[in-house]
Amino acid sequence: MSPVRLDGETASGATSYQWQLDDDNDFSSVPAGFEGNTTKSSVALPALKPDTTYYWRVRVTQPVLSPWSEKWSFTTSLGGDIIAPRLESPQAGAVGVPIRPVFQWSAVAGADSYELIVSSKFDFSNPIIHKVNEYALPGNAYQSEVTLNYTTTYYWQVRAVSSSTHSAWSAIGTFTTEPEPTVVAEPPTTPTIILPTPEVTVVPPEVIVVSPPEITVESPVVTVELPTPYQPLPSPTQSSPATPDWVFYIMCFMGAIIILLLVTILVLVVKRR
Repeated sequence: MSPVRLDGETASGATSYQWQLDDDNDFSSVPAGFEGNTTKSSVALPALKPDTTYYWRVRVTQPVLSPWSEKWSFTTSLGGDIIAPRLESPQAGAVGVPIRPVFQWSAVAGADSYELIVSSKFDFSNPIIHKVNEYALPGNAYQSEVTLNYTTTYYWQVRAVSSSTHSAWSAIGTFTTEPEPTVVAEPPTTPTIILPTPEVTVVPPEVIVVSPPEITVESPVVTVELPTPYQPLPSPTQSSPATPDWVFYIMCFMGAIIILLLVTILVLVVKRR
């Protein structure tokens, strides 16, 4: 916590005071360091717990002891020394942020939930994301459920909330979303034609036994030319004059008559016997 002081009005003639501070309003068990004496009208307090209600009172001790004053109270803020969440993502001034970004911030001790506001206006008028009150977020991160515009600057802030108090708003963060992607036309898709698979019946081939052909080898005819035996040359003779053809015919006719006579005679001889 940042330094806290108790401040009150001085009583007339008082020169010394006693003070007490407790998170229980009956002051039955005041913690060590949470009470003391002072001659001033204010006192610096020790470190306090965040998001806690404290009660305090004071009385005069000098020159006389007075009754305790009325009880006053105050509630510390969330976060201890960090009185507001620290924005982490998107980083301040970030560009090219997705149109559905993830928001993240530091956790705050004692926080029950966090309120988030996102707007395209610096004064957060017409917020695009408005997570407050019953819509507060339970953790210190949030995935946007809203699709933001392309190439647009946005502002955002967060604060921590408990059942009884809340922290200060964080510093204002700013970021710019990514540009709209270029759409590349895809070439037309060629339709795929699936042809039916033909039914194929496999018939085993018929086995044909082929006998080897009979091969007849003819013996080659070998002609051997023998040398012609020596023959003596005929001695030269004197050629006779050629016989006329009519002589040849007469001789053949007479020979036929003779053969016919001989056959006739032979037949007669055989019959007589």
